Amino acid sequence: MAAPSVAIAVEEMITLDAAADAGFQCGVLASARLLAIVPADTLLARIRDALIATEHDAGLAVLRSVAFHGVRPAGDKLDARWWDQTRRFGERVRVGIGGVIERGDMMAIHIEGAFVLCTATSGRGIPALVPPIPPRLLLTIADGAGLDPRGALAFIR
Repeated sequence: MAAPSVAIAVEEMITLDAAADAGFQCGVLASARLLAIVPADTLLARIRDALIATEHDAGLAVLRSVAFHGVRPAGDKLDARWWDQTRRFGERVRVGIGGVIERGDMMAIHIEGAFVLCTATSGRGIPALVPPIPPRLLLTIADGAGLDPRGALAFIR
């Protein structure tokens, strides 16, 4: 009997070299699918401006510290609480509700006709990655992809 095949969604991620010029102190990658809708300079400017405009919002402190200070996000454990928060956030995103996840390392925001998911990542938590990936932001279309714990881990730390 043949083993069942499993489809895994793959997103091509493109490094946005202009991130440093836009004020980011971390790497920024965007999906090719998102860049086909929103130009890179617009994405960078809108994410930067949103984080600056909300400087007193504690819910966005993790994203700001990664974006503007290159600080590795804490709490890189893929435990039950992490999965539960990701599932609930994914449910909101799938129905078009933006906002920030409770742990503060993801936000969904409308930019130029696209619903964008901004995720802070660090590479910690994956033992095979030695040394860990430097802190960075991943920008994708917020269609729920990668937010379902039963599916592929598109945004694994």
